[in-house]
Amino acid sequence: MSATPSITTVPGKPGVLKNTITGEEYDIGQVTEDSFFDTQAAMPTVNVSGQTITAGTRKSYFDALNTKNGHHTNIKQIRAIPQGNVLTLTRIGCVLSQAIGNTVLDPSDAQKVVGTGAMEFKLSEQKIASGPLFKFPGGYGVVGSTVQNNAGVVTNGVASPAAIPSLFMPQPVRPQDALNLELRFDGADWVTSYAAPILTGPVYIFMDLHGIVKIAAIRG
Repeated sequence: MSATPSITTVPGKPGVLKNTITGEEYDIGQVTEDSFFDTQAAMPTVNVSGQTITAGTRKSYFDALNTKNGHHTNIKQIRAIPQGNVLTLTRIGCVLSQAIGNTVLDPSDAQKVVGTGAMEFKLSEQKIASGPLFKFPGGYGVVGSTVQNNAGVVTNGVASPAAIPSLFMPQPVRPQDALNLELRFDGADWVTSYAAPILTGPVYIFMDLHGIVKIAAIRG
């Protein structure tokens, strides 16, 4: 859990909130709880089935934006949140897209990706978080059961925002801070007869930077 609440009221100032991390004060209409996100393909070639994720595979986020729409990213400038915004980052989540168009995620592919993938997130050159993908549950997704053959409903962790661990200390993110998030597949040479994961179908991974977003000018 985070050590400090990132937003609090200001005694004697109705409608005013204070960011306890930056010390800035906002009108209540200037802030919202939201996130910045991007989606990337886990496989080497987008939308091709039967691919092997070889050891050493790297996938970077917040940089290939031109052909994506608002369903898959809300970042418009490479590796930067919008000008005039401040994100107080409280949680980082990894969500496996359960479907893109008519392509549905194969449950075994989900297990392979979460079990072999890892993530590292830096603000510019400062490391903020890193570790296996299962360490960063997304908190979103379709849940339940299905009677469809060879199908299942799989999420990375419990599909509830309350299940996403908070950063120990919320981190302020400004437009000048580079969002350097990388997905890594490094293999497991120490495991006898390790075989790299072969995916049945395409897998797309949604990375979510969640927190308090200031969307307008700071108070005087």
